[in-house]
Amino acid sequence: MAQLIAVEKLRVGMFVHLDGGWLSHPFPLSSFRIGSADQLVTLRGLGLKQVRWMPEKSDPQDDAPAGPATGQTGQTAQTAQT
Repeated sequence: MAQLIAVEKLRVGMFVHLDGGWLSHPFPLSSFRIGSADQLVTLRGLGLKQVRWMPEKSDPQDDAPAGPATGQTGQTAQTAQT
C-alpha cells in the first residue's frame, strides 16, 4: 500500500509514484525504483513536497532494525554470556 513520504527522506532503492502527468517530470515512467543519487537530486529539484512511496516494492532500507549481534563463533550476544 502506498504511503506519502517527504521528498527529503527519499533514498536510492525506494519505489515511488509521482502524481501528475508524465510531462511534469523528466522520468520515462511515473512509478519507478530510485536507482541513483542523480535521480534523487532530480526528484528534489522538482519542487514536490512529498511523493507516494511503496515499501513493498522497495529495496530493504539500511535503517531497518538489525538482528541480534553475533560473536565470532556465530552465537548471539545473549547466548555467549551464559
